[in-house]
Amino acid sequence: MKTFRQIYLHRLPYYLPIVIIFFVVSFNATAQTNDTIKTFTGWWNNAREDLMFTLDLLQVGDSIKGYHCGITRNANRIDCSQEGEVYGFTITGTVDGNVAYVNFKSTYSNATGEAIITRYKDFIHWKIVSNTEGEFYLPMDEILK
Repeated sequence: MKTFRQIYLHRLPYYLPIVIIFFVVSFNATAQTNDTIKTFTGWWNNAREDLMFTLDLLQVGDSIKGYHCGITRNANRIDCSQEGEVYGFTITGTVDGNVAYVNFKSTYSNATGEAIITRYKDFIHWKIVSNTEGEFYLPMDEILK
């Protein structure tokens, strides 16, 4: 009777490339899935008693664009944009890993500024790092889910 070695080990050189290809393809598919999860694309929001703030973002590669909406002062101050409006995208920028560096434009007064959006597992962190003079009603620092 032939042993396991006699039957299968002499065939190992034929099966080894197939096994290696299987593991490489499996690893690559897992890596792509993890990258897809970490996108900024989506509708992010946070509502408090004194502020409602949303971002509608689309990430394509290392580019990001989208719309914002900030409502404050019992809805007496509304700084919102929506898809299809004359303003166009009010948020544009680039993505580097889990950080987006964006420029924003207020629809309330056309004031502009720069913000950093950091992506975490279940939320994003919005932080304005510079702004020009003019009124805008976007929070300086906010967590959105």
